[in-house]
Amino acid sequence: MASIKLIAKSALILTFSVLGTMATAGTITYFSSTTQVVDAGSTGCSAERECAGALGNSVQLFSADGNSVSDALGDDFAEGSASTSGEANLETGELKSSASVDAADVPANGSLFAFSRADYGDSFRTFEADAETPFTWANDTEVTFSLDISGSVDLGTGATNGSTVFFAAYAPGDLDLRGQFLQAGTSVGLPPLPQPFYSEAYALGQNNENDGASFLDGTLETFPQTLDITFAPGGDFDWILGLITFTRLDTTAFPDGFGTIDFSNTISTTYVGPDGAVTTSASGVFPGTQPQGSVDVIPLPAGLPLLLAGLGGFAILRRWSSAKL
Repeated sequence: MASIKLIAKSALILTFSVLGTMATAGTITYFSSTTQVVDAGSTGCSAERECAGALGNSVQLFSADGNSVSDALGDDFAEGSASTSGEANLETGELKSSASVDAADVPANGSLFAFSRADYGDSFRTFEADAETPFTWANDTEVTFSLDISGSVDLGTGATNGSTVFFAAYAPGDLDLRGQFLQAGTSVGLPPLPQPFYSEAYALGQNNENDGASFLDGTLETFPQTLDITFAPGGDFDWILGLITFTRLDTTAFPDGFGTIDFSNTISTTYVGPDGAVTTSASGVFPGTQPQGSVDVIPLPAGLPLLLAGLGGFAILRRWSSAKL
C-alpha cells in the first residue's frame, strides 16, 4: 500500500508541472512556477483534468530568476465565467492560488472548469554552526517545513472541490532530472524519472472529491491552521512544495451554480533545519537560508595525507573522512 501511495503522489506532483530557471546551462536547482487553466464544455472539452487547457485557455509561467512569478486568467463562456490566479514566491515563502466558476443562469448544456497551481522548489545543503564544515546527519536528524494556511471554500449546489497541497523531498540533483524531463516533454534519452524519498499531500476544504484517496495523508477542512511537515532526510536534499485549487461545475444540471476556492491569502512557509546548523539554498533567498557558495568548506590540509601515510595512518584518514561527509 505504501508503494501505491507514493506512486499516486508522484503522479499528482508531476501533473501540470512546469519547472523554470536554470542556474547553469542544463542544470535546474530551483524554480517558481504557476499554471492557470479555465475551460468549458462549449469549447469541446469535457472539463476533466485530462483535457484541461487543450481547447480552452491556459498559461504557464516561470520567473527569469526563479524567485517569484504570478499570473491570473479569466474568460466568459456560453455556460458562464471561470477565473483563476496564482503566485509562487521563493523569497517570501508564499504560495497563493484561487479558482472560481459561476454559471450564467441561462439554458446552456455544458460545464465550467477552473484550475490553478502555484509551486516552487529549491536545493538545500547544510553545514555545521561554523558555516564551513559539512553537517554530519544522523538517521534521526529531523527538519520541518511549517505551512501557515489561510483560505476558504465556498461551493454552491453542484460545484466540486479538488484542491490539494503537497510536498516532496528528493535526493540532491533530482530536481535537475525532473526539469530535464519536463523541458524535453519525453523521457527518451534520460535516466529514469526520480521519485521522492519522502512526500505528504493533503486535500483542502470541505466536500473535496479527493477526500479519502490513497495518495493523501489527510484532509484539512478549517482555516487558518498550521501544517508541520517533519521528516528525517538523512542528508542534504532537493524539494518541491505545491498548491492546487480546482473546481468544476455541471451547468446542465445546475444552471445557477457556483464555486469559489480561494487560497490567495495565503500559504506562508518557513523552514527549520537541524539545531545549530546553517542551511544554504540554491535560490539564495528562501527564508532562513543563505546562498550556496557563501560558506567555505574546510578542506583537508594538503600535507596531512602524506603525514598520515608515513605513519601508516590511512585507516585514520578514512575514519576522518567518513565522519565529515
